[in-house]
Amino acid sequence: MLAISSIQPWRDCFDYRSAVYVEAFRPFFIFIPIYLVLSIVLWALVWSGFWQTAIFENILVWHIYEMLFGIGSAGMAGFILTAIPEFITGTKPVVGKKLYYLFLFWLGCRFAFWMIDWLGVTFVALVNLLFTCVVIYFIAQPIISDFNRRHVSLLLSFLSIVGVQVLFYLSLTDWLDIDFLAISQLSLGMVMILITLVLLRVNMGVVNRWLQQQQIVSAFVVRIPAYSISVFLIALYSIVEYLLPFNSILGWLGFAVGASILNLLNDFVIDDVNLFRSPHVVLLTIIFVLMACGYFFMGYDHLSHQLQAVNHFRHFLTTGVFGLSFFVIMSIVTTLHTGRPLAINSGTILGALCILVATMMRVGIAWWPELSANLYFYSALIWGAAFIIYLLTFFNFLTEPKLTEFKLSESMLTESMLTESKVTHPRRRND
Repeated sequence: MLAISSIQPWRDCFDYRSAVYVEAFRPFFIFIPIYLVLSIVLWALVWSGFWQTAIFENILVWHIYEMLFGIGSAGMAGFILTAIPEFITGTKPVVGKKLYYLFLFWLGCRFAFWMIDWLGVTFVALVNLLFTCVVIYFIAQPIISDFNRRHVSLLLSFLSIVGVQVLFYLSLTDWLDIDFLAISQLSLGMVMILITLVLLRVNMGVVNRWLQQQQIVSAFVVRIPAYSISVFLIALYSIVEYLLPFNSILGWLGFAVGASILNLLNDFVIDDVNLFRSPHVVLLTIIFVLMACGYFFMGYDHLSHQLQAVNHFRHFLTTGVFGLSFFVIMSIVTTLHTGRPLAINSGTILGALCILVATMMRVGIAWWPELSANLYFYSALIWGAAFIIYLLTFFNFLTEPKLTEFKLSESMLTESMLTESKVTHPRRRND
């Protein structure tokens, strides 16, 4: 934690020969917390009415885009450019000078969006879309050339993110009559799909790593059809919400999505092994619970019309799922890929608690609207504090060389996705 106050590690962040650029996640995971806190504090001050600013013509547009696509693109790039070389043997990693320029490109994209009122929508759209397309370029060839096509869903999900970004920018122009809030909601659905697909892979990697460390000779597998159903239902809900935003069918679809997400928790209930002894498993399952709550409550509100608080309940997905999934995955990736055993620390627990508290406060506006200004402001500060805790906890990990040469075996992460019959694993209860 002391290294964060010294100058040299920060200089290393802009030196492509340093340890910061030996793996794709490092530069992005260092600057995500910094940029996130800057953005969320600015948003909290303005939206809660504590500060008036003329920096942006529409601060809501800026806030939504930077959360979903600005910070989101950095997290996606850091994870996928680290994961694909692990998932697919022979993939050349993006490191060194190439990674350095890609990171600077992302910083430039963030500056451009801050200047959108001066640079214009077209220019800002082109540079931001180009960043995502460059990331896709790096991962597309190995994914497509993989004989078993095990990660094509990730590639398709990334392409859907590009598609909704295009629609988002079009909503800011006069070219098409598109509501940017409706596109934002559709975009959130596509991000939830990507998070679900990422968690499918992270769950297998984390649980199998924990089993290995506990010297349990078994392999954990997930049920791919269950995840496919969840992805389909999230996509269906998002599309119907865009086309029929006030239709009561969204109530039943919300219940269906929530039930399908809770069904994924059954993977963790197996005979002979209590997976919930692992704190990381607990955190990963909480992400699913938050996602289910989001869709359940939105579905209920579409049917009851009592609170009319769908957008408040949507923060189960934004503040909760988006925040906690990024925080937990960043913590896990940083730990394992710097050569350390999978172990929980106080910073991870405290940060996760901050995100959960912030989520409850933000959603609570649905019931206590008279406290909205304070709940907006303090929930944003507490949420941002989680990522400051992450940076304080893991900064040394991110700026120093690996302790050992660590590599999760491809079979541990993906071979079990082919068929459960090929591996020996604990039997699920009620199988």
